[in-house]
Amino acid sequence: VHMTGLAVAASLKVSHEPCLEANADVFREAFEVGRRFKGMNPDKMRASYGKLIYMLQDATAPDVIRELGFDPLSRVQTVHAELALLSCLDLLEEPELPLAASPAHSAEAADAKAAATARLLARFADGDAERAVRLERCLLSLADHACLVEAHVSPVDAMLRLLRTHFSPASTSVGPGGAASASLQITAGRGGARLSHSHASQYAYVEQSLLLWRAVLACRAELRRAPRRAPAEVCRAVGGRCSRSCPACGLSPRRTSSAAATGCAIRGRAATACRARQTSAS
Repeated sequence: VHMTGLAVAASLKVSHEPCLEANADVFREAFEVGRRFKGMNPDKMRASYGKLIYMLQDATAPDVIRELGFDPLSRVQTVHAELALLSCLDLLEEPELPLAASPAHSAEAADAKAAATARLLARFADGDAERAVRLERCLLSLADHACLVEAHVSPVDAMLRLLRTHFSPASTSVGPGGAASASLQITAGRGGARLSHSHASQYAYVEQSLLLWRAVLACRAELRRAPRRAPAEVCRAVGGRCSRSCPACGLSPRRTSSAAATGCAIRGRAATACRARQTSAS
């Protein structure tokens, strides 16, 4: 019933097909767009996304696939997949890519970013307007990802700066710069505390918690892909650094760009899916 409703909403003409199997591509595109949209907008679809995933889990059971006549699940379209189709994976190794895909916080930075984008498009598009449009969408998708990571990580960085500025790791008498430092000590039963921690223990706990959360936010695209990969490949945060390429760890821009592209969902346009197997992106 739900899938038939999706077909009707997509097109009355399409919905007149006699069976669900005839509309398989419509369903795959609709589900892929929803999953890709959630990946690029984690604050959206807070209630409906869980329902979508539960429905897809049921719909991809072997007996349900036999009943439907098709598998409704398809891979989320990513920057890496699109660049592979365009034979442009070398773009991820370009020294100018970090500039073209970085957030611009001033007019000068925006101009430099636009110039770097133009140079990359001229180098890889080979004069093909359609190819240039697809490549530009890849660059814009990487820039979206960088902006999202920065927006998530910046508040945590601010908290870490406040912690390290106003509190000393081991002493409550003198903080950084010689200023008096307040105590973070907590005692079970006081002020809602359930545990007893010395100032040093509580400082370490707070700092480690913020560093872990920072790494999780920065590796969001990688972590979304983790369930589909071998456990040994999963990005693990260790002391604020990760075992694989990660925007939070200050690793080389080339490795960071490649890792981001692999997990970064490509931009959508309106409600149409960008299907990598087609000759052009939506």
